Amino acid sequence: MQSLGNRVTDAEGKLSSQGSAITGINTELAGKASSATVQALGNTVTQQGQDIKAQGQAITSVTASLGNSGGQNLFFNPAFTKESAVAGVAEGWQIDVGTGGTHIASLVPSWLVSTEKAQRIDVSDLNQTAGYRSIRIVSASYRPKVTAGNSVVASCNVRATAGLVFAVFIQGVNAAGTDAVTVSGPRVVATGGTQRLVYDFPNLPAGTASVQVYFRLYGSDTVSAGFAEYTRAQLEIGTTVSGWKDNNAVLGIEQSATSSAVAALSSSVSQQGATIVAQASSMQALQASSRDDNGDGDLADAVNGYNSAAGIVQEATVRATQNEATARTVTQLTASVGANTGQITDLREVVTSNLASTATAITQLTTKVGDNSAAIQSEATARSNADGALSSQISRAQATADGATAQAETASTAVSGLNGKVSALTTIKTSTTVGGRTVMAGLAIGVEGQQQESQILAYAQRFAILDESSGTLIAPFVVQGGKVIIDSAMIGNASIGVAQLTQSLQSSNYIAGQQGLKINFLTGEFEFNSATGDGGRQTINNAGGKVFDQNGVKRYQWGNLAV
Repeated sequence: MQSLGNRVTDAEGKLSSQGSAITGINTELAGKASSATVQALGNTVTQQGQDIKAQGQAITSVTASLGNSGGQNLFFNPAFTKESAVAGVAEGWQIDVGTGGTHIASLVPSWLVSTEKAQRIDVSDLNQTAGYRSIRIVSASYRPKVTAGNSVVASCNVRATAGLVFAVFIQGVNAAGTDAVTVSGPRVVATGGTQRLVYDFPNLPAGTASVQVYFRLYGSDTVSAGFAEYTRAQLEIGTTVSGWKDNNAVLGIEQSATSSAVAALSSSVSQQGATIVAQASSMQALQASSRDDNGDGDLADAVNGYNSAAGIVQEATVRATQNEATARTVTQLTASVGANTGQITDLREVVTSNLASTATAITQLTTKVGDNSAAIQSEATARSNADGALSSQISRAQATADGATAQAETASTAVSGLNGKVSALTTIKTSTTVGGRTVMAGLAIGVEGQQQESQILAYAQRFAILDESSGTLIAPFVVQGGKVIIDSAMIGNASIGVAQLTQSLQSSNYIAGQQGLKINFLTGEFEFNSATGDGGRQTINNAGGKVFDQNGVKRYQWGNLAV
């Protein structure tokens, strides 16, 4: 279908010219497989007084769908792709056994299409009468439903050991399953190559409610053993066989799938007085979805909906005037299976005017399975104008499971202005929330202020610096509970207002009773020795004091002389 139209009008000095084109293509196969393409083009030019406006638009839509075929190939599992609980036998089918003989059933790749299956039977000791094997519909629940008076035609692609013999049997069965009218086709001798068995049952008798079909295999005068393979079985309404169709009717696991693609393009140039605006945009959307249902198709979907879906949407817009230009893109990816979802959103925008320019980029990733979720968000902005420049970047990661949440965030900001305001700041923040209790830790590094003061600030219950140069983890100091704990330190110059010492204070050359200085704050003892160890020394404690000469002889004692 194609439609073209052009129009020019003049109404009281107002001139309008317009053209349009619409093209539509639609294809459909019975069996609910269809595709459609629609394209629409439109262009408009208008003048109202001194105002001129030109506009164009293009929209393309492509849709394809695959659903339940229903009413075409009436057999269930006609490509034998699904195996039943009986090993080697296709779902919905069974091996019909005559008198005597042996067989082994198996499902093998189809010799026609490798992605399909063939029902194979390896046989021995068959004859031309009761010693046969067949494949047939397994039970009433799988038999195709028909109406009396209709005609059906059965077909199947086969290959077998040359000399074996095929025949097709069709039964019209009543609703109770107690009465059947059977017709059989001529016997067909296997050639060893591909053959298509075809037989029809015209004008099904009164009372017929369903159909049973047998694809039977006999022996011959010369051949009683070998193999037979069946693939692409088909049952149709009518008496003329057609090309094979798979109805996808695998009981309980039928799938419906849809996919669509939409692309929209538009552009316009308009003038309103002295202002000219040019604008263009494009949008592309891709979507695919799938569902599992029981074969009721759209009716089930009205209740259950599609249980898996995926989509991509891309939108781009540009706009320009004399003093401003804007470019913007948005991309969104989504996927879901049942209640499990995932999404990626990406936004990028640039706005530039005769006064300022701003660029922004935002990316967000989210996933959710049940009550567990995860998210990552990144945002970056850069802005410049005549007074200065600013840039910022924020990254955030969050995870939630079983009611507990963990979050980590980094942020960086840089500012430079003509007024002398210059600053740079980076922060790192982490937190967890468990049982309603939130615990946080953070670090801020920055330079700011008129005096350009730099700072490193930490927020934590415990703070330590780890040194791995020695191969082991060492904490030179720890800040915990508002106190600094230093295991070992060398201080060149210290000014201490109040000191609380719990052990002793001594010189670096101290040797007990020989040299150096020591003050023991637990016992209250002062020990003054020669700097070199060969001079006099004295001790003072809570019992008094003693003075010794260079030979260690006590020369003077005061206080308690008994000690």
